[in-house]
Amino acid sequence: MARVYAPNEAHTCDYGIDFVNGVAAVPDANTYLTGWFTAKGYTVVAGDDELSPWDYLTLAQLQEFSPYCGLNPTGLTKAALVAAIETQVAAMKIEITSFTALNPIAVGTEGEAIYADAAAIIATLPTEVYCDAGTVPVPVTAWVDTDTYDPDTAGSYTFTATLGDLPAPYANTAVATATVEVVVSDDAELTSFDALDSIAAGTVAVPVYADAAAVIATLPDTVLANNGSVAVPVTAWVDTDTYDPTSAGSYTFTATLGDLPDGYANAAGVTATVEVVVAAE
Repeated sequence: MARVYAPNEAHTCDYGIDFVNGVAAVPDANTYLTGWFTAKGYTVVAGDDELSPWDYLTLAQLQEFSPYCGLNPTGLTKAALVAAIETQVAAMKIEITSFTALNPIAVGTEGEAIYADAAAIIATLPTEVYCDAGTVPVPVTAWVDTDTYDPDTAGSYTFTATLGDLPAPYANTAVATATVEVVVSDDAELTSFDALDSIAAGTVAVPVYADAAAVIATLPDTVLANNGSVAVPVTAWVDTDTYDPTSAGSYTFTATLGDLPDGYANAAGVTATVEVVVAAE
């Protein structure tokens, strides 16, 4: 298609073509029609499939908006002003450089994977992914089984997102996209850790532990997983909720795990936690 700009912005129809605020879209391939308009003093801009949002504005509205794009509209026709605004807006686009990482998906061990084929995995994958530090959603139109998923062979299989239309004002010149790893293990997977009993830390008036370090000093250096069948070392405990003995509440402490026993994997990144409870009174 081509955009055709009339000399008179009030023009609504010519040669059977409807105009909006003096602009119409006509097929590029109809060279007779575009040639006719050119001969009559119209401005023909080839290669555009449809009118842009700026075309629907009047020249007066475009002139009013122009300073916000750093443009001086004096003496510019509507065609020239629309082109200048489009150039400025394109230059203002925010480039996507990466997408927020998706957690790997543990599907079990070879020969016993929970997903029989790639289609079953794709049915569970998200319909949108995030860019700009996880704040901007981008639609996913499809997921591609990049590595030919095989549930009977251990390995990490990449699935790659096919993106839909980007939200304004984002651009993706580098053609970045999102991926997720689907892991078939030759080891047994850790599925969950056995619950640890909550720890009573006294009351706000009489706390048992003065600070997080005092709590951590009492926590175990080994935790159990898979219904008590696997012992996993703990290298550190993290004060996830910022323990405060002067404020009633339940505070989570999270285990940082050490090396897993031979024959076990933790593709899902599960870990152990414990709640430390400070009572109001």
